[in-house]
Amino acid sequence: MAMLWQILSWLLGSVDKSIGLVRWMLPQRARPKFFADGWGKYELAFGAQDEMLSMLKSSDKRNRFRTELENGSIQWSQPVVKSSVSVTSGAFPSPVAHLLPDKAKICRFYYVQPIIEEKRKTVTIIMLPGTGEAGKGDRLKMATQLADECGWSSIIVTAPYYAARKPDNQTAFFVRTVEDLLLQSVAIMQEAAILASYFLHRSEQQRVCITGFSWGAAMASGAAAVALTTAHKDAGRRLACVPYVGCSSPSILVSGVLESSIDWTALQQKPNEPHGETHAQALEVLGRFHLSPLNDAVQSQNKSIAALHIVNMQHDYFIPQRFSREFTAELGRMTSDTSNRAAQVLPGGHVVAMLVRPWYQKRAIVDAVHALF
Repeated sequence: MAMLWQILSWLLGSVDKSIGLVRWMLPQRARPKFFADGWGKYELAFGAQDEMLSMLKSSDKRNRFRTELENGSIQWSQPVVKSSVSVTSGAFPSPVAHLLPDKAKICRFYYVQPIIEEKRKTVTIIMLPGTGEAGKGDRLKMATQLADECGWSSIIVTAPYYAARKPDNQTAFFVRTVEDLLLQSVAIMQEAAILASYFLHRSEQQRVCITGFSWGAAMASGAAAVALTTAHKDAGRRLACVPYVGCSSPSILVSGVLESSIDWTALQQKPNEPHGETHAQALEVLGRFHLSPLNDAVQSQNKSIAALHIVNMQHDYFIPQRFSREFTAELGRMTSDTSNRAAQVLPGGHVVAMLVRPWYQKRAIVDAVHALF
């Protein structure tokens, strides 16, 4: 039986490889790549990361971060009814707006609630996007199901450099520099953490779960760590995190299937630079951006998230197993309650994980939230 499981998982995981093949078969003009403008000023992003870590270590800075949205800086639209839910658009300035392109400076999100107020429970799910997930898509589907079945509300966050936050000179989701990728990550982690803190402090009955797929899983984990360290003392017992098929560092971008989507020529720092040198430099720079310092901050304050449910895939060619194992071990530091910590491995790879999100990611969310009560 175990052998059949492995064969099934391998076959399902092989779908990942077809993505690279299909991309290779496309004409060159139909194959946009990451980092077409090279490295950019990526040290600015590391400076923003250092400032974020400094904030987590300073009580005064944490208090300012926590209260930022309590002063009414969210702009709300009129709600729109879609099927059985009410969808309201929201926006507020990103904490790192000064470093972002003009179109990316404002964090934009959708607030999805059951139409009937009496059905609304004190649970909010914050959903972050995967790489390339510019629209609401599967997240709106999950949010609608959670509203119908559980009475829960959801926040669907638009990432910097995506959709309405995409710079005019960028093709689709292919950020033009390494600097852009790292700033995108620093920004969305803090934006999601602000939203989590905002809802946690609306009432002591409020529960919040931060979740995301792929890149969004890493960002959800980072956002949970930031929210945990900036929240009021007891807020951690009402906070859950569900990383769905993620990793600890953006170095995965140059280590899996997406490696073929990198403009390696643009990253060369000298003419005819050997690919091995360029690749090693990319690994070193991207590897410096990691979840570990955030979890160090969590542990230094003796804080712990109340519930953690991690989902990985058995044969993922976007995120090889060594990365998913390291991710699981790293996230284990976020919670001291092993009874509310779950790590699940599903058959297949990244593409299958994306296709079954409305079922398996939703199930993990439900399990994690139930552990909060």
